[in-house]
Amino acid sequence: MDIQTLVITLDKTPERSNAFKKRNSTSLGKYQFISGVDGLSEWSVIIRSRLVTQEALNSWSKGAIGSALSHLQCWKKCIESNQLTLIIEDDALVANDIQSKIINIINNLTHDFDILHLGWNFDSVLKAEIFPQINFISLFDDPYPNEEKINNIIETEEPRKVIRLVNSLGFPGYVITPSAAKRLLNLICPLRTESVRIGRGIPVFESYSLDSLINNLYNEFSVWITLPPLIIALNNSESSLTRFSTNPQSFGQ
Repeated sequence: MDIQTLVITLDKTPERSNAFKKRNSTSLGKYQFISGVDGLSEWSVIIRSRLVTQEALNSWSKGAIGSALSHLQCWKKCIESNQLTLIIEDDALVANDIQSKIINIINNLTHDFDILHLGWNFDSVLKAEIFPQINFISLFDDPYPNEEKINNIIETEEPRKVIRLVNSLGFPGYVITPSAAKRLLNLICPLRTESVRIGRGIPVFESYSLDSLINNLYNEFSVWITLPPLIIALNNSESSLTRFSTNPQSFGQ
């Protein structure tokens, strides 16, 4: 099984790509850095793009729009290569020997998948099918685990379970199929703002980022997530390039 690995980074932040290489030196085999879309410096081009509605231009942060367009670039590469594609953000910590772990998981799946999430943001919410037709909704404390805590999680020897994902926030790392990437591009574009409803007392919120907007499309795909996770972002709220100063989608604080 051949899985191409793409890591999203910005040309203007070489310190992030260098830190990624150092943190994950024993985790990944062959991978390619993808120059992401810089929402700040490329704004004049973005505002003329048909990929983003005026509503999103007005409500999303420039960083969030750039991040979304960066993921769309990776989906296009997935389609062009016609390969399963692992997409990772450059602030992520990745479990050792990740490709072989993913292949082992996929080979043992009893179902087809479109998207296989390998992690989520701990400052947000996770909703998944823990038993047939029974969902659980979880919040997490610590919402911003440090590198030591993250490594303890992703390197755990506990067996991993793959369960159907209903809702989550954060795109630290996921595998997508070419057919899903093609369908998702058609459905997600143009980027727009929609209300996202999780349920069970979680406040309704607006989709000010790709990882929130996509929640309204998950029911049209076969989407799964690994527990415990294999990839977790450092997700430093103070140095984030995509968040608003007050994050409307943060549940863990």
